[in-house]
Amino acid sequence: AAAMNLKLNGLIQLVNLAAYPVLVKLGCVALAKWKAVSAFLHPQLLDGLVAMACLPTTVNMCVVLTQSAGGNVASALFNAVLGNLLGIFA
Repeated sequence: AAAMNLKLNGLIQLVNLAAYPVLVKLGCVALAKWKAVSAFLHPQLLDGLVAMACLPTTVNMCVVLTQSAGGNVASALFNAVLGNLLGIFA
C-alpha cells in the first residue's frame, strides 16, 4: 500500500533528491559571497556540504525517526529504499 501512494512518494523523492540539494547549493553560494563568512569557511568545505546534501537518506534513520514520531513507517521504509536506489542515478 505504501508503494502505491504516488503523490507522497513523488513529493518525498523530489524534496530529498532535488529541492534540498538545490537549496543547500544556493545557501553555499550565498555564504561564499558573504565576506564576513567566507573568511572562515574554506570553499572545499562548502563543496562538501553540497555533496552531502545530494546523498540519499539512510534506511535506519528514516524508520526510527518516523516510528518515534508516530508516522507511517511503511512509507518511510519504502521511500528510504527508493531514495537509495534513485540516488545511484541522481
